[in-house]
Amino acid sequence: AFVRRYEGQTLLVVANLSRFVQPVALDLTEFVGFTPIELMGRVDFPVVGEDPYVLTMGPHSFMWFTLEAPATGAIAPTTGELPLLAAAGSVLELLDASRSTATTSLLSRWIRERRWFRSRTRRIKGLAIQDVVPVTVGDRQAAVVMAEVTYTDGDPELYLVPLTVMAARDAAPILEASPHAALARIAPANGRRAESLLVDATLDPAFMTTLLDAIGGKKRLRGRSGELVGRPEKAFRSVVGSDRTSLHPTPIRGEQSNSSIIFGDRAILKLYRVTQAGINPDLEVGRALTEHGFEQTPPIAGSMDYRPDRGAPMTAVLVNAFVPNQGNLFMHTLEELRGFFERAAAEPRRSDGAGLDPASLIRTSTEAPPVDVHDAIDAYLETARLAGIRTGEMHTSLAQVGDDPAFKPEPFSELYQRSLYQSIGGSTRRALDLLKRRLDTLPEDAAADAALVLERRGAIDARLRVLLDHKFGGMRTRTHGDLHAEQILNTGRDLIIIDFEGEPTKPLSERRLKRSPLRDVAGMLRSFHYASYGSLLRSEMGAEIRPEDVPALDGWVRTWNRWVGATFLAGYREATEGATFLPSDDADWAALLDAFLLEKACYELTYELNNRPGWVAIPIRGILQLLGG
Repeated sequence: AFVRRYEGQTLLVVANLSRFVQPVALDLTEFVGFTPIELMGRVDFPVVGEDPYVLTMGPHSFMWFTLEAPATGAIAPTTGELPLLAAAGSVLELLDASRSTATTSLLSRWIRERRWFRSRTRRIKGLAIQDVVPVTVGDRQAAVVMAEVTYTDGDPELYLVPLTVMAARDAAPILEASPHAALARIAPANGRRAESLLVDATLDPAFMTTLLDAIGGKKRLRGRSGELVGRPEKAFRSVVGSDRTSLHPTPIRGEQSNSSIIFGDRAILKLYRVTQAGINPDLEVGRALTEHGFEQTPPIAGSMDYRPDRGAPMTAVLVNAFVPNQGNLFMHTLEELRGFFERAAAEPRRSDGAGLDPASLIRTSTEAPPVDVHDAIDAYLETARLAGIRTGEMHTSLAQVGDDPAFKPEPFSELYQRSLYQSIGGSTRRALDLLKRRLDTLPEDAAADAALVLERRGAIDARLRVLLDHKFGGMRTRTHGDLHAEQILNTGRDLIIIDFEGEPTKPLSERRLKRSPLRDVAGMLRSFHYASYGSLLRSEMGAEIRPEDVPALDGWVRTWNRWVGATFLAGYREATEGATFLPSDDADWAALLDAFLLEKACYELTYELNNRPGWVAIPIRGILQLLGG
């Protein structure tokens, strides 16, 4: 067994020269924390620890591994600690093939630390620059880099990484607000004394303005193996206007799944960080609603496609009207909950025995809340009702778009019901298996409820099997795809639905599928539940409930969920009365909502177990309450 090193790569080679099977225990303490990856099949072996590393070698067998270091931390935000690249006169020179090793290594480290990087749990195999599209920004050059990230398992991902080179003094205002925007220092070139910086161009207002102009002008920006093509919609002129002096560009600096910039109070430009072949549903659904005249979503003003020389086009940039707002509905809900808790604390403890399962909520939706409940929840009941109405109006519009095959409603077949049962059943089982493995690591307040959920696994499967009992009514249509309270803007007078991209981690083909509209309804009900129990159990949500007050307020939170959820359903059912795309039978409504709510709650459970174990009590409680506990 021996190790070989070359240009940052470390190989471990192990060979059995015997005709007999041999065990071997290697001293790899120099590489504690490293992951050996077998190079023939790209298989990850267990991480190296302090103990001898044990392998079993077959007769005359041979294995070789690359030893991958643990993921490095984020690039330091201060420019003095950034990597230094060799002198270059422009970003295109930096991206020249002769510098590919240094550049791709730098990009790989920087991308994996961004919030918009999707695959944190996967091991990166490599990064390759597929295309570089030059973009002239005034007197300097920027470029849109198409970077393909490959992994040791699963499909690769194509990331859009706009880059530009700026003098340190010019970049200072950007880095002061967004230190992560700097990728590297660049040594002085052509006799200059000062270093320049390689910067994320999405935070450069001049670059994003150039993209906006390219869309309005139908420009084609040619790259090495493809092009970016601008396409304005009918609404572009009315949204953007002809006077650009009032369009002060303001980047949205908090890192999100995409990168956006607001132009005055008129337009917002969104650059998709991950692109896939085909039209993004954010553009497709938004355009359909705009053309259909649905006024509760921002009109689509234009877009930009990346068109490779080989392969299908993909959506890269979207422009729609900016909606002045007071924040999203989730933030508004948290604010309203603070007032609710103050009012509820002054009332006697409430014990509401009614269920939070869909059948109970549907029955409650036809009733008026008791006076004390109405006074405690106050004006938010009307907000929940309006959210239901707007959701129903959106679904009605999507079902009436026209004869476009991508939108035409399809029958809710028994085959589709079986596929629902299988897909939701599979996702819930995986979530509960993960919960079982993590049970001993859970916070004390969640462990007991988690054990109850695991005891009732059979009940979950029984609830889902209702999907196989008989053929349901209704249709499959295009939907929002990822509807929750953060996807609804509160203008103070109305609610506006945004972001039709769907779940970004899902393949584009899956996000464009037709589904039951009740899946969006379930997303909203889970959002209400998350806001209320998050406020009760987590001080980070802003309510700052003392632990000793939680038991007294628990019944009130249950009551809040019952009546807010029922009021939302009342508004939705009012807006969709007589719609053929929904079941006519309440029992079918309840069965479908039950399945979609379990799916959503188990998705949340998996997310919290992997990212925020301290929050896992919220989805666990939601699952128990769906089961009547």
